[in-house]
Amino acid sequence: MKNKEVISNFLQKRNAKTLNLHTQKDGEKFVLVNYETPIAYIIDNDLWINQCKYSQSTSVIQGQLNYQASNSNYNVIYYNEGKIEKKGGAKHE
Repeated sequence: MKNKEVISNFLQKRNAKTLNLHTQKDGEKFVLVNYETPIAYIIDNDLWINQCKYSQSTSVIQGQLNYQASNSNYNVIYYNEGKIEKKGGAKHE
C-alpha cells in the first residue's frame, strides 16, 4: 500500500497502513498519523489538517491530503501551533 492509498482510506474512515503512515480510531476522532505525529483527524464532517512543518516527508503527505481533501465533502479546517484557520481565511483562537 502507498501513502496516497492510506490518505484515501483515511478520508473514507477506513483503516490503512504503510511503514510510516497509518490511520487509527481515537474516541470520536479518526486520525491520520505519520510516524508518531497526528497530522489530521476527522470528527463528524470536519476534517482538521495540521499545517505544522515537521519534515519533508510529512509536508509531502500534507500536500497529498490537501489535494485529496479538495475533492471531498468535508468541512476542511487548518490548524497550526494552537491556532485554527478555516478555509477562506477566517481565523479563530
